[in-house]
Amino acid sequence: MPGKALAIFGDTGPCDAALDLAKGVDVMVHEATLDITMEAKANSRGHSSTRQAATLAREAGVGKLIITHVSSRYDDKGCQHLLRECRSIFPATELANDFTVFNV
Repeated sequence: MPGKALAIFGDTGPCDAALDLAKGVDVMVHEATLDITMEAKANSRGHSSTRQAATLAREAGVGKLIITHVSSRYDDKGCQHLLRECRSIFPATELANDFTVFNV
């Protein structure tokens, strides 16, 4: 029985190697620290935006995107906004919270 492939991107801004690393994985865990309007700020601090995480997931052809490492500036409503931004680009997106369990 074949195994599952997982790609995890922690504190990272966009980089050329990410597409090759994530290509075709079953699950990609990627930070989405800030929303689309704050993309430049995220990148200047070595982070990614929702758009960048979701676009990478789409381009890499992953099965599922799990976003994590969301800025503490976002409350529950704000986190749902981030999730909607990602899903508008890559519908198979979930939001990780502390102690959330996902089936791979």
